[in-house]
This record gives sequence, structure tokens and C-alpha cells, in this order.
Amino acid sequence: MPAYGYQRAVVDAEYGLLELREVSFDLSPDGLRRLATFLRECADRAEAGDLRSGHVHIEEFDRAWRRVSPDLDVVVLRR
Repeated sequence: MPAYGYQRAVVDAEYGLLELREVSFDLSPDGLRRLATFLRECADRAEAGDLRSGHVHIEEFDRAWRRVSPDLDVVVLRR
């Protein structure tokens, strides 16, 4: 279940972090629902002031994600 994107800019060359202008997810319906649940949880936590770390990995929220999608980690940055 890969993700694809078009590069806009290099944000951090040391880590290879890119700013993307588009992201495409190649996920099953179940994978899309799991991703949506994770994003909603991050939004709820951010709104409540409970998103304290600089970022959250989907693997921390959904422990089975790595087994189902071993090549894709989704990270939400705290703003």
C-alpha cells in the first residue's frame, strides 16, 4: 500500500523530507478507513490541546498498521 506524491520543495535535506503538492494513497477501502480514523483522532486531539508531541505516527495509533502496510507510515505534524 504505497503513497505517491509530486515534490514541491525539499524541506530538510539531511532527512530527505519533502514538501509535496499532491499525495496519492494506494489503499484498500479498509486502509482508507483506518487512515481516516487516524486523521480524525489527530484532529480531535489537536482541537482538545492533547496533541503535545511534535508529530504522531499512524503506527503509534493503529498498532496493526505496520503489519497491514509495512511500507507506509503516515505522520501528522503538530502545528
